[in-house]
Amino acid sequence: LDLRTDTFTATGMKAVAETLAEGGHMELREILLTRTPIGEQGAVALARALPSLPSLTEIDLDQCQVSPDLYTGIKGVLTVSNSVERQAMLDTLLQTDWEEQYNHTCEAFEAFYDTCTDGGVVEIYKLCRTEGGTELYCGYPTANIGDTGVQELSRGLHLFPNLVQIDLRDVSVSSTGIDSLAEALCSTGLPKLKKVFAPRCLRDAGVVSLVRMLPLQPALTTLFLDEHAISTSLYAGVKEILGTSCMVQRQTLLDSLLETDWAGLKKQQLAAIDALDSASEAPKMVKALRQCAGNGGMRLYYHGSGAEPDVSVLAQGLHILPDLQSITLSGNFKSLDGVELLSEALSTASLDYLTKLEIQYSKLGDSGTTAISWAFRHIPQLTELSLNHVHMGDAGTRSLASQLTHLTSLEKLDLSDNGIGPWGAEAIGEFLADGHPTLKEFCMSSNHINSSGATDLGEGLKAGTLPCLTEIELLSSDVQDPGAMAIAGAIPTLPALTKLDLQFSGVAPDLYERIQGIVKATGEGERHALLEALLETEEEEAREQERVFDDFECEVDGVDMSITLALMECKEGGYTELSLECLTDADMEPLVRLLGVLPHLEKLSITESDGITSDGAMVLAQGLAEASLEELCSLTLDTLIDDEGALALARVLPTLPHLRRLDFDGPVSISLIHHMSRIAEAGHDDKEYELGLLLEDYFPEDS
Repeated sequence: LDLRTDTFTATGMKAVAETLAEGGHMELREILLTRTPIGEQGAVALARALPSLPSLTEIDLDQCQVSPDLYTGIKGVLTVSNSVERQAMLDTLLQTDWEEQYNHTCEAFEAFYDTCTDGGVVEIYKLCRTEGGTELYCGYPTANIGDTGVQELSRGLHLFPNLVQIDLRDVSVSSTGIDSLAEALCSTGLPKLKKVFAPRCLRDAGVVSLVRMLPLQPALTTLFLDEHAISTSLYAGVKEILGTSCMVQRQTLLDSLLETDWAGLKKQQLAAIDALDSASEAPKMVKALRQCAGNGGMRLYYHGSGAEPDVSVLAQGLHILPDLQSITLSGNFKSLDGVELLSEALSTASLDYLTKLEIQYSKLGDSGTTAISWAFRHIPQLTELSLNHVHMGDAGTRSLASQLTHLTSLEKLDLSDNGIGPWGAEAIGEFLADGHPTLKEFCMSSNHINSSGATDLGEGLKAGTLPCLTEIELLSSDVQDPGAMAIAGAIPTLPALTKLDLQFSGVAPDLYERIQGIVKATGEGERHALLEALLETEEEEAREQERVFDDFECEVDGVDMSITLALMECKEGGYTELSLECLTDADMEPLVRLLGVLPHLEKLSITESDGITSDGAMVLAQGLAEASLEELCSLTLDTLIDDEGALALARVLPTLPHLRRLDFDGPVSISLIHHMSRIAEAGHDDKEYELGLLLEDYFPEDS
């Protein structure tokens, strides 16, 4: 029975309840009344009919202006199906005069509304009552609660004895307002209060004032401070208090927490940073430290030159800010001495809460990377390490890999854009093989690991214990098909893996798609089956590709040395790129036959070939049309092809669905090149249309 409508009131509910009480609805199982303003009177009338409805197991009274205690009582009656038991429980429930209690509550609220000086608070209270009186949300833009509002809000908290949650995140309040709230929470009996979302503007002093109420709220398990600029150690203390419901133990922990003068400690930190300002020549670094301290001392971000004075001040600042959770440094270090100074500070400062270290766009090099990695044993709690674009090289990567074992809680490792080669990738593969149960994200994009390095990574991923690894990113890392297959072999051993990115790494599109299919497979058995099918197909295709290619290589051997050399490079690169130089029209016929055995060709480049004219272009156009190069995405021609030859090639463009780049360097009209580029960049369905417009321009009236 669905009665959900905002015009259905207690009067209608009484009429329906009387009919239900007469019997005849033995199979009724569910009544929906969400947001229906039936109030206490309607709910009591409905409750009287329950003994006549033995099959009824669900009544939805959410936001029906019904007391939570009455709602809970009705839910309890529904737990039994025996009509006698239902009647007994109902009699107990109706010993309370809910209507009188409701009227009394209404009178109390009206009295509060009459004396409340803040209209926003009245609006908040009315909404809370409408939705059951369990959640108080103070972030409505129209409410605009400030200090006065919070004081008024605190004065009326006793009207909500069933309050479960108070959300003050968007309230702008000073220490005066928060003191009023804390005092109200201490003096008001809110036995069901479980969550308090503190104002985002709170600092250490405000939090200290608020936490004084914790021993008097044993049901409170969450004091939300995650987005607040407060000391990490203070937050950790609050978490510890919330971890126990014993009032005596809460008071003991609170007394211990308040032995520290948190506001005074923050003033000391700022004073120490100001002292650095007067004694150094690094105003930008001092500004970064001061900003960090003012925002809770948790996150330090600095982008600068990395000169000696800056690094020296940074090293001293790390000792001043023990609550640091995150350090991000962007900019070049001018010397190895500066890097070693930073490493020493990371090792000797008491950074017990540091979980994220990010260094980017800094020329650490091999020696600098090695120096930084020495500090890892002193910050084992690190969960996120990002060293991208720091030019670490292979030697630095190997040093880094040997020290990563100290980071036993590591969840994210980012080593992208560092010029890492196969030797460095081998060391990272050995690190992965050791097993790291906490690792979730791994990124080595924009490196030069090639297929051998990718194979070592794949073996490491397969051998290691990595149950939480969800993302692997190896974009633009030249892994090639063999390396991609090695990594794919590890997928069945990575149960949490949901993302494997090998784009722009020389992997054939169809192979990449099939590997993605293995990643997306849910069961281990399904992943194994897909992988075995992929391996079998790839092996067959590779043998056939090599046989056809070798036959062609023998056929054209001696015809043109440049074509022969290009064949060798194309074969080493996985048959996806072909670059030719110094060709003539005579070379077009063997080139066209070559295109026929390269179905996965992605890039074709013919440069420094003034010997190719429009005659050669027509032969090439015919070859492109017959070869079905559906994966070709880039075509470069540095020739003497004129408009006639270019138009012949233009007719082929609609047959190349993935072509997105077309480079012409020759005596071709600028307008024609512009038109052809538009065709190349167009979606597949639009290419024919764009070609039609082009031909109309160049061949008007079917001439």
